Amino acid sequence: YEPEVHDWRDCSPADAASCLAAVREAMAHEVFAPDRWPLFRIGVSLDPGRSRLHFSVDLLIADALSLFRLLAEWGRLVCDPAATVAAPAVRFRDYVASLEAARTGPAY
Repeated sequence: YEPEVHDWRDCSPADAASCLAAVREAMAHEVFAPDRWPLFRIGVSLDPGRSRLHFSVDLLIADALSLFRLLAEWGRLVCDPAATVAAPAVRFRDYVASLEAARTGPAY
């Protein structure tokens, strides 16, 4: 996946702010087709004096708690690129296996 990069470093601060507002507005109302990848969009805006990360995601692929965790880990890695992030204790494969096992149990 290639994030979109918007480079407004050579623009005036007013023009960069206008462009940034347009990207924010477009991403705020974005609707993803549920049958096509990706169900998210990541972008970076480089404007005079700072960089901004844009992130839009369809809630079909993540719940709110997962998004908070993802953004917290992402923030940690941005602040400290040498930091590591622990692998999840449970993977999707484990979840599917537990569903299959539950189907053979007496409660099912």
